[in-house]
Amino acid sequence: MPSSKRSATKSSPYEKQLRELTFFLDRNLGSRRVAEAMRQAGAHVEVHADHFPQDGSDEEWLAACGKRGWIAITLDYRIRYRAGERDALKENKVKAFLVAKAGEMGGETLARLLVEKLPKLVALATQTPAPFAFRITPSGTISKLTLKRL
Repeated sequence: MPSSKRSATKSSPYEKQLRELTFFLDRNLGSRRVAEAMRQAGAHVEVHADHFPQDGSDEEWLAACGKRGWIAITLDYRIRYRAGERDALKENKVKAFLVAKAGEMGGETLARLLVEKLPKLVALATQTPAPFAFRITPSGTISKLTLKRL
């Protein structure tokens, strides 16, 4: 005789990984539109304004991301070229996604892009050793960047 109890729905591996990660949005992503879109997609999101002063240094939030295990997302694509920020990224073992040519996208478009690419971001964040930086282009292409001194 079949059981009258309904079996609990199991989470997919992706959903489990998504629940275990925290994404940190740099101040240049604003604090609401992108964060809310990612949260609606199931991501845990922290925003710069909730943790750091608006004029705080990038080195400060990069160090915090590394220590807390947060996945950084920033529109500051040049962060990997500035010695202090690049060094903070490397020394603190930060996992970062840098959005290239973000000026070509409005907030809604950017939110849609990050939500669409969220499964890939989760896969890269869970499978790639820190530190790392990946570029996300407006077309959705994601590619690994080098963090070497120039």
